[in-house]
Amino acid sequence: MQLTGGEGANLTKLLSAGLPVPDGFCVTTAVYDELVDDEEIVAMIDDLEATGTTDTETLGERAAALRDAVRATELPTDVESSIESQLEPDVSYVARSSATAEDLPTASFAGQHSTVLEVIPPRRRA
Repeated sequence: MQLTGGEGANLTKLLSAGLPVPDGFCVTTAVYDELVDDEEIVAMIDDLEATGTTDTETLGERAAALRDAVRATELPTDVESSIESQLEPDVSYVARSSATAEDLPTASFAGQHSTVLEVIPPRRRA
């Protein structure tokens, strides 16, 4: 669960039990670690963590800026190739975000993740 989050871990358990689970794959936290291995992003994370929990306006602004910075970071070529190798052309997919620290005794992240249906990969360039 430390590499895939709760959904990935639970789907693996279902597969191991022989239950019918659609084909899929997990992009692990190692990819996240690689994406945020950047001085600017590390500084943004530090600023966000240093923000008081009651300063919701600043928290929202810093979180949005951090999200935008991570989204603007290109995936490493090997990761992108690995993902592309799993995808079939003209097939739609479901993308689900997950977290490795969901529903802790002191915090819950319900509703913080996204599910995107009908994701169709771009056509590969020849």
